[in-house]
Amino acid sequence: MKIGLLVEPYEEENASGMGYLLRELASGITKYGSRHHITLFSSTAINRELIPGNYTNVLVPKNTIRKFFYFFFKKVKLDVFLYVAPLQSLYVPGRVQSVLLCQELPSRHIASGSIGESIKIFLRDIIFMKLAVKKASLIVVPTHATEKDVRQYYPESEKKIHLIPDGYQNLLPYISRAVMPEKKIVPYFFFTGKVKSRKNVHRIVSAFILLKKKTGLPLHLVIGGSYGGEYYKEMWEEVTRNSLEEFVHFVGYISVEELCGYYLHAVALVFTSLSEGFGMPILEAMSLGTPVITSNISSMEELAGGVALLVDPFSVEDISTAMERIYSDHELREELVLGGGKRAQEYSWDRTGKEYVELLESLFPNL
Repeated sequence: MKIGLLVEPYEEENASGMGYLLRELASGITKYGSRHHITLFSSTAINRELIPGNYTNVLVPKNTIRKFFYFFFKKVKLDVFLYVAPLQSLYVPGRVQSVLLCQELPSRHIASGSIGESIKIFLRDIIFMKLAVKKASLIVVPTHATEKDVRQYYPESEKKIHLIPDGYQNLLPYISRAVMPEKKIVPYFFFTGKVKSRKNVHRIVSAFILLKKKTGLPLHLVIGGSYGGEYYKEMWEEVTRNSLEEFVHFVGYISVEELCGYYLHAVALVFTSLSEGFGMPILEAMSLGTPVITSNISSMEELAGGVALLVDPFSVEDISTAMERIYSDHELREELVLGGGKRAQEYSWDRTGKEYVELLESLFPNL
C-alpha cells in the first residue's frame, strides 16, 4: 500500500498542538507501516531524528493555493492519503482513498467573536468541511465527543467514522531533568495551554481570586503558555484590582523540563476549557501523579474517566469550590492520583500509530 500523510503544520521546536500531533502520528505510522511505502509531505524538510523510519519525504509549498496546484499537477501516486480537516481535501486526486483526520469542531460550541471570524468559520465548517466529509473514504476522530459532533453536523459521515484515541506527551523521561518551580510560588494550581478564550483561562483566574478572598490560603496560580492582547489585559486588570499580583503568575512559553516540574509540584492541574477535541494536558498531568480539575463537557469528561474532579466550566464558583476541595481533601487527592495514573496508561502514541495502520490495512486490504 502506498500511504501518504500531509504533515502540515510540521513543527519541531515549540510545536503547536496540531504540529505535535502530526509529528507523533507520522512517527507511529512509519513505525508500524514499515511493510508499506510511506510518503510524508511537508513544507520543510523533516528531521529524521524526530521522525525515524523508512519513508520518503516530499517537500510541498506552504501556501494553500500553491499546494493545491502542486497536488493537482503532480498526480502523486498514492493509494491512501491522510490529512487534517478540512482544506486539504481539495488536494486529493479522485482515485486516492481519502482519510480525513478530524480532531474537533470547536465553532459548533463557541460563538465567534467577530464578523471576520464568522466568515472564516462559515467557509471552513459549512463549505469546505462538507466537501471534505463527502469526499472522504474514512474519517478518524480521537474521542466519542468529536464523533458525536461530526455525526450530528455532517450526517453523510455516518458510515465513515472510526475512533482512534490520540496519545499524549510522555514526560516520564524528563523527571530527572525537571526544572523545580521557585519555592516562593509553592503551593500553586497550574494551567498549561495557549491563553485564549476557548481555554477559559479568565474564569480560572476569577475562580482563583474568589478562592483567595474566601479562604486567604497561601496559594498561587501558575499559567504556562503564550499570552497577550485584550484577553490577557482584562484578566490582569482583575488581578490588580484585587491586589493579587504576587499570587498570579503568567510565565509564558515553558520548556518540556519546566512543564514537567510544574506538573510534579502542582496542587492540581486546572484545565477547564469550553471545548476540546482531546485534551492532552489531562493525561500528561495524570501520568505524573498530578490531580486534575477539568470540565464536565466535551472530550474532557470522557478523558477524565471518572478519576478527575469535574466542574461546570461556565461557573466561576464551581471551579473555585473544586480548587478549595482538592487542596483541603487529602483523601480525595490520593484517590485521584491513583486513578489518574492508571487512566493515563490506557493512552499512548505508540498505540495510536499501530491502530491507524491496522485500520488502513483492514479497510483497504487489496491496496
